[in-house]
Amino acid sequence: TRPILVEIQSLVSPTGFGMPRRTAIGVDHNRVSLLVAVLEKIGGVHIGNHDIFINVAGGIKVDEPAIDLGVVSSMASSFYDRPVLPGTVVFGEVGLTGEVRGISQMDARIREASRMGFSRCIMPRTAGREQLKIAGMKQIRISSIKELLEHLFGAMDENQIITKGTHLMGALELARKMSHAQHPTLIILSDGGDEVSYAKEADFIQDSGMSVGVMMMATSMGSTLPAFNGEKL
Repeated sequence: TRPILVEIQSLVSPTGFGMPRRTAIGVDHNRVSLLVAVLEKIGGVHIGNHDIFINVAGGIKVDEPAIDLGVVSSMASSFYDRPVLPGTVVFGEVGLTGEVRGISQMDARIREASRMGFSRCIMPRTAGREQLKIAGMKQIRISSIKELLEHLFGAMDENQIITKGTHLMGALELARKMSHAQHPTLIILSDGGDEVSYAKEADFIQDSGMSVGVMMMATSMGSTLPAFNGEKL
């Protein structure tokens, strides 16, 4: 049986009502609720109070457990507003304790992904299983969703989120999103016009009791900001 690659789309946004909405098209609604709970409890990604919309592009319906890792990846990508590294394909089952379990026909899935032009595959780590060697395909084997979050978005440091011109609530939201990191640091860039305001935001975050470090970086108005951790600002 030939594997079929599908695109999972997610939209995660703060709810405007008392009860967050959950809409799933093409995947089981109960399965999505389970993955949301695991992502929040085990992964530390606090999306429980957000509206979540999941869609399988093309109107395809998927009922196999291998879709779990794709759903988790798309939700994390939308929540952090960071795209998954281009050329990446993911598959694997997610358990209630956050473990990533092996699935059937893994070799066939990798071959099909390579044939379709993908160059990076995030997949379950299966004990005693030899890695299939395919030229041009980087295989990343993981055993938990915490490892998934470390590899999903590429080389940028997961413990740092950089923002320019953020307001107080925006800074607090960024700090809250970073709570899964061991040593999170929120970097606020000042353009020279609002140093006092940004400094107050930094003090407010530190006084709020959240274990998030704050770093101020001053830049000149209209200047070209340098690359930081491989990402241009």
